[in-house]
Amino acid sequence: RLFWTQGDKIKDGRAATTNRTQETLWDQNGPSPITSGEISYFFTPNIEVAAQISEVDGGVNLIPKAGSEPGTQIIRNTAGFWVGTFSEFRIKRPTQQAALRGNWFTSTGNWDHEIKFGFKYRETDRNTISIYGGDGIFGSPGGGWAYVYRKGDLTDKTDHANVWIGDTVLHGPWAINFGIHYSTQSGTQ
Repeated sequence: RLFWTQGDKIKDGRAATTNRTQETLWDQNGPSPITSGEISYFFTPNIEVAAQISEVDGGVNLIPKAGSEPGTQIIRNTAGFWVGTFSEFRIKRPTQQAALRGNWFTSTGNWDHEIKFGFKYRETDRNTISIYGGDGIFGSPGGGWAYVYRKGDLTDKTDHANVWIGDTVLHGPWAINFGIHYSTQSGTQ
């Protein structure tokens, strides 16, 4: 089974509050193509194994309506309103994952078992860019202060791995579940 979709969450005027003017609101977009493939196979009528791989090339952009080109500026006026433009964020979050899962149905005397087992690995590389107004300066003309910001560019990577095995035992009206699950996570920045 193969699956592909192109999602894009579009929002016009995000983060509207009582102290932000129209040009400081964010327009959100974030095309997120998703590709997935899965195959399953019954080795016997009682043993099924499935393998899956997928990739999400996701991300989100929050762009102020006034833009963030040079010459635009973030200002907090004397009335406490943000005017001009606002910060911009661009986030890329591609994720790849692979999984192998299985089910084994068996009986031992009057006891029925459904043994589930599997392995899953996921890797995510994320890049976040933040820009504060076109020239990187914002301030309050009446308050006598200004902040100078430079472009932020953060990259990190996370890895997740899981392995598990469990059994659901059925005997008469009773169902007993037990299993072991091991998970490890790591990340770098």
